[in-house]
Amino acid sequence: MEFNLIFGIIFFILGTFLMPLGIKEQNKQKKFILIGASILSDIIGVLFIFNKF
Repeated sequence: MEFNLIFGIIFFILGTFLMPLGIKEQNKQKKFILIGASILSDIIGVLFIFNKF
């Protein structure tokens, strides 16, 4: 249980930091990859927090 919460918080923070990097990126392909990774990381973080894994 505690590991899921820790992993969830780590993934959620990672997603929070990736989003501004993706928004600032000029290259369109890198922009989509960073924004997609941010959204995926946030979703995985929420799933870990609520014990869906």
